[in-house]
Amino acid sequence: PPRSTLFPYTTLFRSDVVVILSVARTHTNYYPTLDHAAAEKVTLMSRLGKEGIAILNGDDPRVLAMAARSPGCVRTFGRSPQFDVWASDVSSRWPERLSFTVHAGGRSLQVRTKLVGEHWITAALAALSLALCCGIGLPEAIYALEQPETYPGRMQPLLLPSGAVMLRDDFNSSVDSLAAALKVRREAQARRRILVTGDVEDSGKDVAVRFADLGRAAAEAADLAIFFGEHGELAARAALAAGMDAGCAHSFPTQREAGEFRSQELAKRDLGLL
Repeated sequence: PPRSTLFPYTTLFRSDVVVILSVARTHTNYYPTLDHAAAEKVTLMSRLGKEGIAILNGDDPRVLAMAARSPGCVRTFGRSPQFDVWASDVSSRWPERLSFTVHAGGRSLQVRTKLVGEHWITAALAALSLALCCGIGLPEAIYALEQPETYPGRMQPLLLPSGAVMLRDDFNSSVDSLAAALKVRREAQARRRILVTGDVEDSGKDVAVRFADLGRAAAEAADLAIFFGEHGELAARAALAAGMDAGCAHSFPTQREAGEFRSQELAKRDLGLL
């Protein structure tokens, strides 16, 4: 079985509240399947006492199934009225930021965050759920949630001297985070949508298949694709084969060369994704 990285630490303290957001394809060197990752995360509740609270994402079936392992109270969040805290009217089409209506305790209030992308709804609802469990009022919790700017490298918009905006999503290169970022790209309102990327992690696929998938995704979500790294040419060829116009898919051996080309290409009202 995969080696546990959390369990030795969960035995050191007794938790009052445990929040579990999702089970995703990350750290696949330790957890080759989603079920292995879920089995690891559920150990967080091993020291949750009877007075403790487990706050679980009801939209993720593997997380919701963890409710049966909680010795204490369970609170759920998600996009369905069956959950304790839930969201409707979720929207985040660039240049707009994530907004939604939150429903909790018989109240429904509007939330307008500074986050880019609908995928942040999970973290936003988790934060509101935790605040309510800690005795913070819903209006106060919403106010606090609306203040933070985007975290560096996590769909962080940067205005460039050319007038273009670059969305930095280079904090980590997992295949699941790329999928969420590309969804933002597909739905964005922009003059041109430009993707700049190297390799991705945790796909579990051979390098040729991985870069072919990357090229096809770029052809669907971008008007111009710039690939860099040892295997970037594989992705560029796949993008052209998937229908991207000739001259719109480029590959460079290094990130520096890709960056120099990008700086020449980006113009006002363009939206880039790194």
